Amino acid sequence: MLFLRPCDKSDVPNATQMFCRVYGEAPYNQNWPLDRAEKRISAYLSGFHARGFAMIVETQVVGYLFGRVITAAECNSFYVDDIFVHPNYQRQGCGSMALSALPDELKKECICKI
Repeated sequence: MLFLRPCDKSDVPNATQMFCRVYGEAPYNQNWPLDRAEKRISAYLSGFHARGFAMIVETQVVGYLFGRVITAAECNSFYVDDIFVHPNYQRQGCGSMALSALPDELKKECICKI
């Protein structure tokens, strides 16, 4: 079973390492320097409308989901900017489970669209 936990600044080092590993492998094959990846992860967590979630299986962080709240006239929505899962947990449904759990997390903030 997977659950989501809101991220904070303490998640930046682990998320940065995982981001570099995930995007360094196929199909992306991108060489992300740690400092640039850290800036990107920190940017995902900065600002009033920014939200990040760690994906947890048992006690292990297996991935991250980052996005932002979009304010609208009647119903706020959430835009997913990035989602990545550690290679050891890919193709096991973790990303899908995270997206399925996301609406319950966002309802707490009266966000009704993803």
